[in-house]
Amino acid sequence: MAHELYHSVDELLAPENLTKLTGSQLKYIRCLPMEGGLSGSSLLRIEADCTDGTRRFVLKRMASQRDWIMAASNDHHCRSVTLWQSGLLDRLQPTIAHTILAGAHDATGWAMLMDDVSPTLMSNRPYTANEVYLLLNALATVHATFWEAAELTEPTLGLCNHQQVLDVFTSATGRRFPATICPVSKALVEGWSLLQELIAPDVIDVLDRLYRDPQPLCNALAHYPKTLVHGDYRGPNLGIEWSSAPQIMLFDWQLAACSAATVDLAWFFSGHNVLFASVAPDVAIDYYRQQLAEQLGKRFDDDWWQPLLALGQLTNVLRRACLKAWAAINHTDETYRANERKMLDIYSDQVRTAVQWL
Repeated sequence: MAHELYHSVDELLAPENLTKLTGSQLKYIRCLPMEGGLSGSSLLRIEADCTDGTRRFVLKRMASQRDWIMAASNDHHCRSVTLWQSGLLDRLQPTIAHTILAGAHDATGWAMLMDDVSPTLMSNRPYTANEVYLLLNALATVHATFWEAAELTEPTLGLCNHQQVLDVFTSATGRRFPATICPVSKALVEGWSLLQELIAPDVIDVLDRLYRDPQPLCNALAHYPKTLVHGDYRGPNLGIEWSSAPQIMLFDWQLAACSAATVDLAWFFSGHNVLFASVAPDVAIDYYRQQLAEQLGKRFDDDWWQPLLALGQLTNVLRRACLKAWAAINHTDETYRANERKMLDIYSDQVRTAVQWL
């Protein structure tokens, strides 16, 4: 392993170890609570007063007993940690920063200490064309770096397979985890019922068959190249450090998978930040294709691009449609509800296009 884990959070945060990590003598540290994410992980803000100024970090703690995404995706190794510990994420530097400084594992779960790069995070607004292109170029870099990489199949990494990618955001998962554990469980369960009222029967038939048995989609995806898929490539997990050479900050690899690159691409385009950005989706998708083709060179084959894109979009519909349907009816903002309905229309077209490749 490229990086060793500490045996506990206390050991990780010990002054002598933080001194080694920061390269500066510590005077004292403060631990401040932060609002956690939707998955059930917990966050602490760490402020370290050093001889050369204050350093700020974020400590993220994870355990499958309290993290429904880990439980729903059978994450027994903590993918965010194993990818860093193996050194694979280091290959993305300097274009993409993972910000992880250290990790720990004990009987209570896993922990990661990361640089606090809050000022770089993407805001909740439509992205500029420049931002979209930067983020798509970074996504192409991730995928090209690990294109058909044999090490992604290493069991100790614990990456999601095609089916685990699909399993997390389904009504079955919503029924499995109560709302006290999974804050989106109600939306997943109710969303499937609403979806059947909002889109055409022929599309529902396809989705119902695949929710019951996703193997035909998994088999279709298996015919095409695989790479490292982030699994949740969207605003809250992204940042841009603006400098002479902008650097992308990429966090939260808990849904990382060995799967099709277009799974990430389609997920990225489901966010309103991108959907209503100042660049048309078809133009932006073609830009990603060009960047991926340029980085892969002869390994890129135009013959598989259209089916790979269609299957990635179908995967995204299965992951997103229930949540979109719930928001289309229940969101408090009328404009947001209307935009979700438009997204469902787009999803219907994508399903009809993709079935030919199953």
